[in-house]
Amino acid sequence: MFPSLYVCTYNARSIATRQRLAAFEEEIRNVKYDVIGIAETRLSGSKRVDLPSGYTIYQSGKPQGERTFAGVAFYMPSSLNKRVLGVVFVSDRIIELTLQLRGRRTLRLIQIHAPHAGNPDATYDDFLNELADLLRARRSTTTIVLGDFNAVIGSRQPGERFVGPHSAGDRNARGDLLHDFCESQKLFAMNSFFCKGRTRRWTWRSPNNQTFNEIDLLLTPDRRYISDVNVLAKFDAGSDHRLVRASFNYIARRTDAPSRPARKPPPECNRLALKLEAAISLLASPCPTPAREYARLVDALTHAARAAEQDVQLPTRISATTRTLFHRRRQLRFGLANTPHAAIQYAELNKTLRKALAADLHAHHLRILEQAVAANRLRRARSELATGRTQVVHLRRRDGQHTTTTAEAAALVRTFYNDLYRSADGPFVYTPSSSVARAEPLSTSEVFRALAQLKSQ
Repeated sequence: MFPSLYVCTYNARSIATRQRLAAFEEEIRNVKYDVIGIAETRLSGSKRVDLPSGYTIYQSGKPQGERTFAGVAFYMPSSLNKRVLGVVFVSDRIIELTLQLRGRRTLRLIQIHAPHAGNPDATYDDFLNELADLLRARRSTTTIVLGDFNAVIGSRQPGERFVGPHSAGDRNARGDLLHDFCESQKLFAMNSFFCKGRTRRWTWRSPNNQTFNEIDLLLTPDRRYISDVNVLAKFDAGSDHRLVRASFNYIARRTDAPSRPARKPPPECNRLALKLEAAISLLASPCPTPAREYARLVDALTHAARAAEQDVQLPTRISATTRTLFHRRRQLRFGLANTPHAAIQYAELNKTLRKALAADLHAHHLRILEQAVAANRLRRARSELATGRTQVVHLRRRDGQHTTTTAEAAALVRTFYNDLYRSADGPFVYTPSSSVARAEPLSTSEVFRALAQLKSQ
């Protein structure tokens, strides 16, 4: 059975800069996924951003301008937006996304980033209480809570039900708090229910490569629909965390599955070849009826256009040399490869890769500006260089609260415009009057005079 959705979670250690976002998008191209929950984005503001690559980010962070070391987000193909029923931007540590599965079936995804060990236990308790309130706030067919919990929940102990028998380490103090939370909310820690080798379990490593913990977890109240939870060892976007992927099997077949955006540029046309093909096609004798003549003309022009069409290669932001560095970094496995000086090689390769990626992005920036200056299209260059296009995802109601679903936002907009344009005298009824002077038709000279006054494109 193919999974209905591949749901992932990843602590990116920031995607707030163009360079970090480009590295993440370049690396994620090699992974099969549908939705990725991202922790520690360090992005400010709560909004939806449609990226030029054809993907969408729903981000929840602190207000614009405030410095943050947290921030959570969802990253997905833009084709999946039509199945998004609502988004709740809870805080810079919690974001909720609701997806339509089939019919009335829905899936709630809650991406979190828990306070780290440097915070007091009271702060961690407050975070879990906030998460519990969110879980009780609304219902759905099924729910998945995923993210960096900064706790080692360990393996099952006698009398426990919601923790499985497999783990990468022993439970710590924060793990006790998380276990109590799972018991109270009836959430299964799905990572612990699948047998994996130790090297395929850990999700975070210490800077000195001496400590490996399993702290990026997936929790769900119904474990029947999760067929596998796996750590992708080869994925490396520059973080000390690894990507965790779950196979969600609520629908037996992948009906209306989200598609990866294909960055295919519009084809260019060889005008000389177009004219030649059209002339050759039109040399035939005319048809006896206008309808058949028109059909022959359409076929001739269509054939000429296809013959003159030329595919154009999109200029890539990242060079082949830099992509080779990405491949070499994956081979080093976070500096844990069984080769001499692997850790040193990994650190030096990261430095080289960051410099090469920055140079590629700078060259891409200059290339777009040069083309814009040559074509006198600076406005288009500004849109191409933008990180993405921000979309409206929630509106403020009269009580000061924000809408959480697309249906609520649509109803609010409909009510606003109905109130704005509704007349106290009732609907308008048009009554023709003979006293109204009829406008004279536009002359050809007036049309050409107006066209001459337009700004040249």
